Amino acid sequence: MIRKALLLLNLIAALPAVAQSNSFFGTVSGYFTSFNPTLTNTFTAKTTLWTGVDSQQGSGSSLVNEIGASYNAYGPLSIESITRDGGVAGTLVSQQIGLGLNFTVVDTRLTLYADAGYKLDSPSGSKFQDNIYGEIGIRVAKALTEHTFAWVGIGAQFPTKAQVFEGGVGFTF
Repeated sequence: MIRKALLLLNLIAALPAVAQSNSFFGTVSGYFTSFNPTLTNTFTAKTTLWTGVDSQQGSGSSLVNEIGASYNAYGPLSIESITRDGGVAGTLVSQQIGLGLNFTVVDTRLTLYADAGYKLDSPSGSKFQDNIYGEIGIRVAKALTEHTFAWVGIGAQFPTKAQVFEGGVGFTF
Protein backbone atom coordinates (compact mmCIF):
# COMPACT_ATOMS: atom_id res chain seq x y z
CA MET A 1 0.00 0.00 0.00
CA ILE A 2 2.85 2.37 0.84
CA ARG A 3 4.51 1.51 -2.47
CA LYS A 4 1.32 2.44 -4.32
CA ALA A 5 1.11 5.75 -2.46
CA LEU A 6 4.76 6.53 -3.23
CA LEU A 7 4.17 5.61 -6.88
CA LEU A 8 1.20 7.99 -6.96
CA LEU A 9 3.30 10.77 -5.43
CA ASN A 10 6.04 10.13 -8.03
CA LEU A 11 3.46 10.37 -10.81
CA ILE A 12 2.18 13.64 -9.36
CA ALA A 13 5.78 14.88 -9.15
CA ALA A 14 6.22 14.17 -12.87
CA LEU A 15 3.20 16.27 -13.82
CA PRO A 16 4.99 19.65 -13.81
CA ALA A 17 7.27 18.39 -16.58
CA VAL A 18 4.19 17.63 -18.71
CA ALA A 19 2.26 20.81 -17.88
CA GLN A 20 3.28 24.28 -18.95
CA SER A 21 4.76 26.20 -16.06
CA ASN A 22 2.51 29.21 -16.67
CA SER A 23 -0.74 27.23 -16.76
CA PHE A 24 -3.12 26.79 -13.84
CA PHE A 25 -2.44 23.04 -13.83
CA GLY A 26 1.30 23.68 -13.84
CA THR A 27 1.02 26.09 -10.92
CA VAL A 28 -1.12 23.71 -8.83
CA SER A 29 1.02 20.66 -9.55
CA GLY A 30 4.18 22.67 -8.80
CA TYR A 31 2.73 23.76 -5.48
CA PHE A 32 1.91 20.21 -4.39
CA THR A 33 5.22 18.75 -5.54
CA SER A 34 7.63 21.25 -3.96
CA PHE A 35 8.50 20.60 -0.33
CA ASN A 36 9.37 22.82 2.64
CA PRO A 37 11.42 20.82 5.17
CA THR A 38 10.71 23.36 7.94
CA LEU A 39 7.02 22.28 7.92
CA THR A 40 7.52 18.55 8.52
CA ASN A 41 5.61 18.65 11.84
CA THR A 42 2.37 20.11 10.46
CA PHE A 43 0.65 16.73 10.10
CA THR A 44 2.05 15.07 13.23
CA ALA A 45 -0.76 16.57 15.35
CA LYS A 46 -3.56 14.26 16.52
CA THR A 47 -6.51 16.48 15.53
CA THR A 48 -7.27 18.17 12.22
CA LEU A 49 -10.13 20.60 11.52
CA TRP A 50 -10.96 21.96 8.06
CA THR A 51 -13.52 23.84 6.04
CA GLY A 52 -14.06 23.97 2.33
CA VAL A 53 -16.35 24.18 -0.67
CA ASP A 54 -17.60 21.11 -2.52
CA SER A 55 -18.96 20.83 -6.02
CA GLN A 56 -21.19 17.77 -6.15
CA GLN A 57 -21.93 16.63 -9.69
CA GLY A 58 -24.96 14.34 -9.98
CA SER A 59 -26.31 15.16 -6.53
CA GLY A 60 -29.31 17.14 -5.33
CA SER A 61 -27.07 19.96 -4.05
CA SER A 62 -24.48 21.09 -6.56
CA LEU A 63 -22.45 23.51 -4.40
CA VAL A 64 -22.13 23.02 -0.64
CA ASN A 65 -19.91 24.06 2.27
CA GLU A 66 -17.99 21.43 4.20
CA ILE A 67 -16.82 21.34 7.80
CA GLY A 68 -14.66 18.39 8.75
CA ALA A 69 -12.71 16.97 11.64
CA SER A 70 -10.36 14.02 11.91
CA TYR A 71 -8.50 12.32 14.71
CA ASN A 72 -5.36 10.26 14.11
CA ALA A 73 -6.38 7.09 15.91
CA TYR A 74 -3.54 4.67 15.22
CA GLY A 75 -0.52 5.07 12.95
CA PRO A 76 -1.73 6.23 9.51
CA LEU A 77 -5.40 5.48 10.36
CA SER A 78 -7.74 8.37 11.21
CA ILE A 79 -11.41 8.71 12.07
CA GLU A 80 -13.25 11.57 10.36
CA SER A 81 -16.58 13.35 10.41
CA ILE A 82 -17.88 15.71 7.72
CA THR A 83 -20.94 17.95 7.80
CA ARG A 84 -22.11 19.64 4.58
CA ASP A 85 -24.52 22.55 4.43
CA GLY A 86 -26.19 24.56 1.69
CA GLY A 87 -24.43 27.83 2.44
CA VAL A 88 -26.21 31.11 3.19
CA ALA A 89 -29.56 29.42 3.83
CA GLY A 90 -27.85 27.18 6.37
CA THR A 91 -29.70 24.05 5.27
CA LEU A 92 -27.88 20.92 6.39
CA VAL A 93 -27.26 18.71 3.36
CA SER A 94 -25.51 15.64 4.78
CA GLN A 95 -23.51 14.12 7.61
CA GLN A 96 -20.89 11.44 7.13
CA ILE A 97 -18.38 9.55 9.23
CA GLY A 98 -15.61 7.21 8.20
CA LEU A 99 -11.97 6.26 8.09
CA GLY A 100 -8.93 7.81 6.46
CA LEU A 101 -5.59 6.29 5.55
CA ASN A 102 -2.89 9.00 5.66
CA PHE A 103 0.52 9.14 4.02
CA THR A 104 2.75 12.13 4.80
CA VAL A 105 5.76 13.17 2.73
CA VAL A 106 7.61 16.14 4.26
CA ASP A 107 4.88 18.86 4.26
CA THR A 108 2.25 17.12 2.09
CA ARG A 109 -0.39 14.63 3.23
CA LEU A 110 -2.28 12.21 1.00
CA THR A 111 -5.49 10.83 2.53
CA LEU A 112 -7.50 7.96 1.10
CA TYR A 113 -10.93 7.99 2.74
CA ALA A 114 -14.08 5.88 2.93
CA ASP A 115 -17.16 7.35 4.64
CA ALA A 116 -20.76 6.36 5.27
CA GLY A 117 -23.23 9.24 5.01
CA TYR A 118 -26.83 10.24 5.43
CA LYS A 119 -28.63 12.86 3.30
CA LEU A 120 -30.43 15.37 5.50
CA ASP A 121 -32.02 17.45 2.71
CA SER A 122 -34.16 14.68 1.20
CA PRO A 123 -37.84 15.34 0.51
CA SER A 124 -40.22 14.50 3.34
CA GLY A 125 -41.63 11.01 3.06
CA SER A 126 -38.47 9.50 1.56
CA LYS A 127 -37.37 6.15 2.94
CA PHE A 128 -34.56 5.98 5.48
CA GLN A 129 -32.50 3.57 3.36
CA ASP A 130 -32.80 5.86 0.30
CA ASN A 131 -30.91 8.59 2.19
CA ILE A 132 -27.89 6.43 3.06
CA TYR A 133 -24.82 6.65 0.83
CA GLY A 134 -21.12 5.87 0.78
CA GLU A 135 -18.27 8.09 -0.36
CA ILE A 136 -14.71 7.15 -1.24
CA GLY A 137 -12.01 9.52 -2.36
CA ILE A 138 -8.61 11.09 -2.06
CA ARG A 139 -7.44 14.38 -0.55
CA VAL A 140 -4.07 16.09 -0.83
CA ALA A 141 -3.17 18.63 1.85
CA LYS A 142 -0.20 20.97 1.69
CA ALA A 143 1.22 22.72 4.77
CA LEU A 144 1.11 26.52 4.72
CA THR A 145 2.47 27.11 8.22
CA GLU A 146 3.30 24.88 11.19
CA HIS A 147 -0.43 24.46 12.00
CA THR A 148 -2.33 25.40 8.81
CA PHE A 149 -2.78 23.79 5.40
CA ALA A 150 -4.65 24.01 2.10
CA TRP A 151 -6.22 20.95 0.49
CA VAL A 152 -7.96 19.65 -2.62
CA GLY A 153 -9.80 16.40 -3.15
CA ILE A 154 -11.98 14.27 -5.36
CA GLY A 155 -14.51 11.66 -4.34
CA ALA A 156 -17.29 9.45 -5.60
CA GLN A 157 -20.61 8.77 -3.90
CA PHE A 158 -22.47 5.53 -4.35
CA PRO A 159 -25.02 4.24 -5.20
CA THR A 160 -25.90 7.66 -6.73
CA LYS A 161 -22.66 7.83 -8.79
CA ALA A 162 -22.22 11.50 -7.85
CA GLN A 163 -18.73 13.04 -8.07
CA VAL A 164 -17.39 15.39 -5.43
CA PHE A 165 -14.68 17.98 -6.18
CA GLU A 166 -13.53 19.79 -3.07
CA GLY A 167 -11.00 22.24 -1.74
CA GLY A 168 -10.38 24.32 1.36
CA VAL A 169 -8.16 25.22 4.29
CA GLY A 170 -7.66 23.80 7.76
CA PHE A 171 -5.51 23.64 10.86
CA THR A 172 -3.96 21.01 13.10
CA PHE A 173 -3.52 20.86 16.84
